[in-house]
Amino acid sequence: MRFEFDQPNIPPPQGENSEEERIRSDINRLLTSGVSLERLAELLGAEDFLETRTVRGQKHGPVKSFKVTDFVAWVVESAKGKSYEIQLPDHMVVLPMTILPPDKREMRMGGGVGFEKPEFIPRTRYLVDLLSEMKLHYAVADGTNDENMMRGLSYKPYLLPQIGKMVLVCNEEGNATFVVHEVSGEKDWKEYLKMRKSELKQQVTAGEVSVLFYGGDSEEWKESVRELLLSDGVEPSSRQDNLEAEKSGWSAMDEILELTGRGKAWVESRIKKACGMDPSIRRTFPLRGSPYFYRSDFVEQLVSESEDLEQAPEGWLTKTALRKRCGKDYHWVERRAETFRSSHPEWFKDYENPISAQELEYLAPQIVSLIEAETGKFEIAPAEWRTTSMMVAELHTSNRRVKEILADFPGKLEEEKGVYLDQTGKPSVHYSSNVFGFVSKEFKKRKKPEGDWATLKRFAREVGHDSATVKRAAISISTSQKMPEELHLVQVNQTTRYYIGARLADELRKHFEHLEEPSNK
Repeated sequence: MRFEFDQPNIPPPQGENSEEERIRSDINRLLTSGVSLERLAELLGAEDFLETRTVRGQKHGPVKSFKVTDFVAWVVESAKGKSYEIQLPDHMVVLPMTILPPDKREMRMGGGVGFEKPEFIPRTRYLVDLLSEMKLHYAVADGTNDENMMRGLSYKPYLLPQIGKMVLVCNEEGNATFVVHEVSGEKDWKEYLKMRKSELKQQVTAGEVSVLFYGGDSEEWKESVRELLLSDGVEPSSRQDNLEAEKSGWSAMDEILELTGRGKAWVESRIKKACGMDPSIRRTFPLRGSPYFYRSDFVEQLVSESEDLEQAPEGWLTKTALRKRCGKDYHWVERRAETFRSSHPEWFKDYENPISAQELEYLAPQIVSLIEAETGKFEIAPAEWRTTSMMVAELHTSNRRVKEILADFPGKLEEEKGVYLDQTGKPSVHYSSNVFGFVSKEFKKRKKPEGDWATLKRFAREVGHDSATVKRAAISISTSQKMPEELHLVQVNQTTRYYIGARLADELRKHFEHLEEPSNK
């Protein structure tokens, strides 16, 4: 998939639209620093302005674009009547790590069957709005997630150097917000990112960290964060005392999800049953127009039940998970598993899925081993079929790069792959010659051009202008003088890099020299 954004090179009018110009400039600055469009959109809470479209005749798969013009207009419109401007981060960095790695209960069991996608809450958007109002400069980092984690979105640390604090926030329902009150002391801020959430919560008693749950009201959440940023994190100010006292002993859904580590369907099924017997376990707080809150004794009961819930032991798999591991269809696995049911009924057990409210049948490790042994009867791969490792070796690139290109394959990838014996005799997923041909062709297109080409950043330094100005001029001149081949775009890890050819470089030098010549009066 390619990424682009609509007309970022066109400077907005001066004067009354200077706010649009500032926002565009900030977006260009962040994109130039290597931030991908998707990460930037998530940071800004602007996923609504990302769109995926298919271009007729496009051979590189769908194009994902960020509607910058619409986003800028929305930001400016949202700021009307406010006494502050929306500020984007001073810096953004992507860390090669999982921020707040998961506890055991935060991993999907049984191959992730029954996984329920949590609700999206744009807390990053709320936080950016709050920090802008408080006129606090900030830097933000992003991380990577393990595919087996229940948490689909990464936590993002917002570093606030002016007050020496850090806010850790996740846009996925059921994840608490953490405010670290001192990040300039002995502990480096990255040390906090290595902690599990349970470990981070242990820092609360020492006054180092405050934990905040989302109650369903964005303004209330922002006010609570503001209080923690302005305080030492020990007690809220008197302005919130009455509300906090009234809520004492009651928990919002977001807090329950965090405390139990279970999915919303699991919690709601128990709420429905409990409310039928005792409606008083649930209430609202009209003062803030908030959603339902739940009584502490009921919440404690849910936490206890979640801890006692018998999960599938290690090595037990659902049929769907085993199907994925063997590279076979569901019915193939089911037929073989059923042959053992009469002789070994103890190899089949039902466990409640920790995410959904469903009970699923799991297979014992003995069946798993026997069925996996059957899949050892694999054929040798056809001559032109290759594994991802073979593609990496032949193209002299990384496994990640190959997987990125595979994700853009325009056809049905499932129909173009199969499990065969690899060169070591191990069953592995192989891809057809059609797929390898596509990967090879795409890799050459996305590879840095050979010859006398300069990166946009390097050329910008040479002519003494910023990258955004040079990019606008390069796009304009290459289009007007009909030499599009002189401006080469390469997609690397979701980041677009521009390369300038020799002819275009000469024209750009003339362009900037002309701009710098004194006008004759």
